[in-house]
Order: sequence, then C-alpha cells, then structure tokens
Amino acid sequence: MYKIRTPLAVLVAFLTFATALQRIKLYNMVSLRQKLLEAGITQNMLEAKYTRAHGKNGVELLKNYKDAYYYGKISVGTPPQEFTVLFSTGSSEMWIPSILCGAECKAHNKYHHSKSITYIPDGGKCFLQYGLGSVDGFMSEDVVNIAGIEIKNQSFIEVTEELSFFLTSASFDGMVGLRHKPHSNCDANSVLNNMLAQDLIKKKVFSFYFSRDEEGTAGGEIIFGGSDSRYYEGKFHYTNVIHKGSWIIKVDSGTVNRGVKFCTHGCTAIIETGTSLIFGPSKDIQRIQHAIGAQKIGGQNFIDCTRIKSLPKITFTIDKIRYTLDPEHYVHQYTLKGNKHCISGFLELEEEEDTWIFGDVFLRSYYTEFDVGKDRIGFAKLKKKYSSSRYLNLLQS
Repeated sequence: MYKIRTPLAVLVAFLTFATALQRIKLYNMVSLRQKLLEAGITQNMLEAKYTRAHGKNGVELLKNYKDAYYYGKISVGTPPQEFTVLFSTGSSEMWIPSILCGAECKAHNKYHHSKSITYIPDGGKCFLQYGLGSVDGFMSEDVVNIAGIEIKNQSFIEVTEELSFFLTSASFDGMVGLRHKPHSNCDANSVLNNMLAQDLIKKKVFSFYFSRDEEGTAGGEIIFGGSDSRYYEGKFHYTNVIHKGSWIIKVDSGTVNRGVKFCTHGCTAIIETGTSLIFGPSKDIQRIQHAIGAQKIGGQNFIDCTRIKSLPKITFTIDKIRYTLDPEHYVHQYTLKGNKHCISGFLELEEEEDTWIFGDVFLRSYYTEFDVGKDRIGFAKLKKKYSSSRYLNLLQS
C-alpha cells in the first residue's frame, strides 16, 4: 500500500473552454470556516494538527485547513462522468469517489469504472492522510477532461473510504493537484505532467487570477498554456522555486507598515492556490496578530470590522521586490447566524522552521504565473479594477 501525507486544497473551479487558451472560471463558495464553527471545531483544534510528526522538506507542512473554496467540474471516462473537484498547487494527487465507496460518499458523485470503455485497471492500493481525516482507495486510469483538455490514460485514486469532516461536509467530490513532481506512487502520473507529455497546452505555463466574492458568483480564472494581460499591470517578477517540481520559493523578509518585522533572516513559502489563508511560524504570526489588533476569542483571531480600512499594510519582500497586502485582502469577513464577523487571514504553523504557506490572502493581490518549464513563479500586480469583488461580473461576460 502506498501511504503518504498530502495537502488538501480548498480551491475549485467551474470549467470553460477558450479558443487560444484553456480557461477555467473560478467561483467562490460558502465559507467552510462557517461550517467548522457551526460544528464546534475551533481554531485551536485546527492549529493542533500542525504539531503532528511529518517530514522536514516544507511540502509536508501543508495540511488542509478550510476557509473558503471554489468549485469546478471535470469529467472522467467515456462516456463522461462529471465530478466537482478542488485544484491545488500544493499537491500532485488526483482522486475521486468510487462507486465502491460506502455511506460516507452518499453525498458525492461516484465513479463507475465499469461504465467507461476507456477505463484501465491498475489496482495499486493508496492511502492519503489528512489533518482531520483520510481517504483510502486504489489506483485506476481513464480519460480525464479539464476545461476542454482531454487527457488520456490519466491515473487517479478511486476512493473507497472517506474518513473526514471536510469531505463529508463540503460539496466537492475529489481533488486535482497541480504540483508537477510526484512524490509517491499515488501520483506517479500527475495531471500536469500528463498534459505536458501529451502536448495538450501551448506553453508549459498555467496562471491564476482570483478575487474575493461574497455572493458566490465568479471569483477568478485559471488559464492553462499562458496568462492574460488584461488582468495585470506592468510585468511579471519571477522567482525560482527552491525545490524543483514543487511550488516553493525563498522570501527575503516581511514587515507590517515597515515597523514590525518578521521572517528577518529569510524564510520559505509554499505558493498554494488551494487555501484562502496565510500560514506562518507561530512567533511571526503572533507579531502580525498583535500589530493588526487581532483578539483571540474562543480560538478565533477576531478583528473589529469597523477598523478594517485603518489597519496597516503587510509587505513580503521576494527577490528584492516588495509585495504589499491591503487589509481588505487579509481580513476574512463572514456571516454566522445573522451576525457579521471579521477574522485575521493569518494562522500559525506550530513548527520551528521558517516555512510559510501563501494562499488566497496573498494571491488575491497578484496575478500568479506558474512556469513549469523554467521552474519559477511570476507575480504581477492586479489591475485595480480586478482586485475587488465588485468587478467580478466582468468574468461572466
């Protein structure tokens, strides 16, 4: 049996096809943080899972805290069977529920391999461990269609057992990882590598634009094969990844309004499209929470919603380029039982290493290009009109 720990994304997309570039529209869904709070799962419980034993290479630090997510559809098999999936640059696995899965999968679409004429059996066992649960199953191969891109002989996990609060409570069925270097036999034939091997995209590049949308409509776009200059201004600033095949970069330093300093001797960051938060070492996150006036109440880092506009900006320096986050991008606003709440978008990793995870809190401000061919990530400043949820209707035109 192949047994690994893997990040579970919280990013999904509704798939559309464009003539020159393969585009995936992103739609923001109901916050899973709300579901967790309603279920009585506190932030302290979520933080606790980061203290469990795991590897030291940075990628293994990434777990599956859920805050907000995006939904999307892919199809598998011939004739096609549709599934709602998550997309994550922190993982390379693909998995979907099997028809052999029991009651825990009753709310999900399930894959009938016997109904697909392009199905190829594999049978290798695979087990994926997550912070609050796991998935168990076996390997299979079939045709997978993503945004009009037909990927042949794609390997994936048919999940026969799901033991996780997240999987049983969320509306997604499975996951598609966009990390291109496999790290186990569970993902020996990753979706991204298969796209490239079959020459299905024009350039060895994919890019993300997404923005917050409180109403659950279009929240951005993934593009396979290139980038779209209408979303950003200026040029991309590229930084090389430090682990080939994984989306991990070096960060020079961080400041809050050029006053409070953190990551003072440099740190590493996983660029993860699959989470809406920024995770960091406990000592640094505590400095940030104090600087922005976050108050920990009942395990949550609350912020006074009336103070958002007066909160400080937070800057990360990467390859000598300053990337600044405005407060409206690092404060999460949600409604629970009719009351509006504001919570810091920063969360602690209980680790000694200076490892960070940059999710949606960071990526909402920058158009991000993942260059597979050159093992680098590029950031470009979003045009102002695209950095606000008020302008998301443009994506639907």
